[in-house]
Amino acid sequence: PTLTVTGRGDMAAPPDVAVVHLGAVRQEKEAQAAQDAVNRVIEEALERLRELGLPQEQIQTAGITLYPVYD
Repeated sequence: PTLTVTGRGDMAAPPDVAVVHLGAVRQEKEAQAAQDAVNRVIEEALERLRELGLPQEQIQTAGITLYPVYD
């Protein structure tokens, strides 16, 4: 006697986590001017994400880096 069993299962669920990495690059003569410009760009992008329903408490800054540019 032989018993053979074959099966398949599928499951679907709505996603509950998304990871989005945003970045911006700007060159200016002064570091503060570059930082201000980047802040405006990123804040606009984050505002669009908040409009889509992303809660403020789920937004994090992972890092910021300034590099001097030498002529």
